Amino acid sequence: MKKLFAISLCLALVLGTLSGCADVTVGQAGTPSENSGAAVAAGETVKGTVTLSDSGSSSTAGGVAIDGSTVTIRQPGEYTVTGTLSNGQLVVNTGENPGDVVVMLDNADITNLTDAAIYIPQAKKVDIRTAEGSSNRLCSGTEDMLSHYVDTNSGAVIYAEDDLDIGGSGSLEILGYINNGITCKDDLDLEGGVISVIAANNGIRGSESVELKGADITVTSGNDGIKSTSAVKEGKGFVTLESGSVSVIAGGDGIQAETVLTVNGGAVSVQTTGNHETASCKGLKGNTDVVINGGTVSVSADDHALHSAAGLTVNGGTLNLVSASRRGLDATGALTVNGGEITLRSGDDGLSSDTAVTVAGGTLSIRSGSKGIKVGKNTTGFGSTTGDLRISGGDVRISAKKDALSSGAALSITGGSLFALGQSSSFRGFDAPAQPYLSVSISGGAGSSVTVSQGSETLGSMDSAYGYNTLVFSSGALTSGTSYRVANSTGSVQATA
Repeated sequence: MKKLFAISLCLALVLGTLSGCADVTVGQAGTPSENSGAAVAAGETVKGTVTLSDSGSSSTAGGVAIDGSTVTIRQPGEYTVTGTLSNGQLVVNTGENPGDVVVMLDNADITNLTDAAIYIPQAKKVDIRTAEGSSNRLCSGTEDMLSHYVDTNSGAVIYAEDDLDIGGSGSLEILGYINNGITCKDDLDLEGGVISVIAANNGIRGSESVELKGADITVTSGNDGIKSTSAVKEGKGFVTLESGSVSVIAGGDGIQAETVLTVNGGAVSVQTTGNHETASCKGLKGNTDVVINGGTVSVSADDHALHSAAGLTVNGGTLNLVSASRRGLDATGALTVNGGEITLRSGDDGLSSDTAVTVAGGTLSIRSGSKGIKVGKNTTGFGSTTGDLRISGGDVRISAKKDALSSGAALSITGGSLFALGQSSSFRGFDAPAQPYLSVSISGGAGSSVTVSQGSETLGSMDSAYGYNTLVFSSGALTSGTSYRVANSTGSVQATA
């Protein structure tokens, strides 16, 4: 169902704005014909222009075979491709010949009604580039296929069995009406230019890795937006964003790594349109670790905003995260915040880990429909007795519909600042030795403001998103044994740190 829902969204976003393919009956994806190209001397560098045309394509370069509407590059070299095929295919197949192939798209427009527009069965490495100022378009299938996509469809607009780089300084529009937008069975790098992808299934799929470096990428997909799928080789299965801009609207997971998902810089915007009760539709997901070192990350999802099946670490960056129904930051392993600026709104717990949550730096603003920070896993049917919550730095502000802080084992604060409001009567206090803190019973409604002060000095203030009956406040400005005033619109109480 998530695919049909997102496909409808795709149609709403793109119908009438993007040129479609011809309206014909589409069959199963076929196999491109094998052709013998012109002879090229061993070691010769091939350069030339391939001009595509429905009336007969041509090439100034040796090593290119033309068989009707199928154009095959058979030698390493540099090829500029221009012109239009309304139902054809560009094939790159160099066999065992050493060397790289550079395909420079210069106002190229290739449609294949039943298969890949660019098919790369064998080549050491292929670079697809867009020429400066050029507008290029690759299409697989027909636009009406989006509304009745089925899982038995296979293929992609660009399909590569070997390493693939895509970049340049022009624009590239990819319309994957049959199945995926880009599929690479090895390592996939997106390195520049403006790349837009619409796909009935996955938008961008690099089996062994995906690296995003400086490209301006938009993806609208019926299933996962950007993903890697294979961890068979050691060190593979990762997705890394180094720089550039990535915007994803996906019916499945927004960006998913088979192993480690890393954001070092750039801007990431993810919206998932699926329902978590029927399928996974997380914002950013790593099947081992998720690491955010920098950049800007914005997520709107029904499912977890950020999810890791192992560890989740935020070292920097600006994160604006919304999970309508589930958790904001969710990890099976340790969840660590060392820096960055995190604004989080979640329908369930804000930060959650089965094992440990550590806040050592950064700023966190958490509004959660359940618990603010929750550590531990219920494995016995009773309350959790495992899971450590430790705050040693940073600035943490929590408004929770239930407990602001929940930990099965250690609960400590040794530094930083904390302002937490929630519905709880069971806060047990922080483990000693602890930074001075206040634990106060004070009730208020959603939208009310709570202030902590000493004399005329305000030490902290926060508006609550939910009704509350408990305040927990800690700061380096507090002194043990000193009394402080906690006040809201209904009154005030005195509390001693």
